[in-house]
Amino acid sequence: MINLIQLALIVCISMSIILIYAAYWEAINICNQEEKEKVNGLSMITFSSLGLTFSLLASHFQSLY
Repeated sequence: MINLIQLALIVCISMSIILIYAAYWEAINICNQEEKEKVNGLSMITFSSLGLTFSLLASHFQSLY
């Protein structure tokens, strides 16, 4: 049981880091757009909310460990 919790903790931490980095990268791409028309920020919102969700799951698994 401990090994599964450790694996879940590692997966959640790595996914949260990757998703928060992807959201940061999307925010930079949105800021660097030449066109000042409609901005599609759905991917940035999705990446950041999923990153925070995985961060919450990681804290839950850390409390179980």
